[in-house]
Amino acid sequence: MEAQRKLREESLTLNTGSPTMNDLKSLKYLDMVVREALRLWSPISSSKRVTVKDLLLPLRDGRVLKLNKGDEVQVPIHPMNTAKDVWGEDAAEFKYVIFCSQAHRLGADCPVCLFS
Repeated sequence: MEAQRKLREESLTLNTGSPTMNDLKSLKYLDMVVREALRLWSPISSSKRVTVKDLLLPLRDGRVLKLNKGDEVQVPIHPMNTAKDVWGEDAAEFKYVIFCSQAHRLGADCPVCLFS
């Protein structure tokens, strides 16, 4: 697997058997692989969020859901992390390289970012 090969090559650049947290933070492939593993195999099934302001949340079927500041929303992690309209047609595939570009990260205008 390409990711495993790149992780090994990257880890060998550390020249230590006991890397520090700063050493680990410097490993870009490790960061991307861990983020992708957590996207696909999250240790939690859902997360409760609270809206920080009133908002209208557009739904996929064209309807709009009105949420008031302080409303609690249960966010299903796996469906959100494998939504094809967000992650692409291959959303269920392991593709760690998506995390090497800011263009693939959710921006502040994403409705999920309006929760605390």
